[in-house]
Amino acid sequence: MLLQWMGFRQIWRSGVTFKGSGGGQFLYVIAGLHVAHVLAGVIALIVMFLRAFGSKTRSYNSVPVELMSTYWHFVDLLWIYLFIFFNGIN
Repeated sequence: MLLQWMGFRQIWRSGVTFKGSGGGQFLYVIAGLHVAHVLAGVIALIVMFLRAFGSKTRSYNSVPVELMSTYWHFVDLLWIYLFIFFNGIN
């Protein structure tokens, strides 16, 4: 996310604007969705970590771990697809 922000700053400094450009606005939407997915996943991982190590009573339930695994694999596959899609536009 930091690298995305730095990349946008370089784009803006070079004078490129996306006003009125559908493609440029789409770039903002994709970057915003990326930030939302990463933040949601990191927050979920932190909550899962705190629940696992925060209580003295341990309940070994594999469902949260399986859900997080499914979530991150979905995000991985989505970004691999998007990478292929965006590189195939040339």
